[in-house]
Amino acid sequence: ARSKLTTPESLMEASLEEFNRGDFAKCISDAAQSLKMRPGMPAAWNNIVLCNGYLGNWGEAVEAGEEGVRLEPEIPEVRQNLELARSEGRP
Repeated sequence: ARSKLTTPESLMEASLEEFNRGDFAKCISDAAQSLKMRPGMPAAWNNIVLCNGYLGNWGEAVEAGEEGVRLEPEIPEVRQNLELARSEGRP
């Protein structure tokens, strides 16, 4: 039997499924792994921002959002979620 190849796209598909199930830590893990293979994937940065926010990790959410916007400034979802993380993370 042939094993399934792990690609950045397959990791992002898994990450989205985990997000939808509410498994935010696993979603972050798979999105981060996809970024090791392809650093500029805006969907991965977006998943990391969102999931860290759901977990209350606002500092990590902001860091991921800033990196995502730096790499892909034209993606509005990453920018919007970064702004949300910044506003939620303020004391």
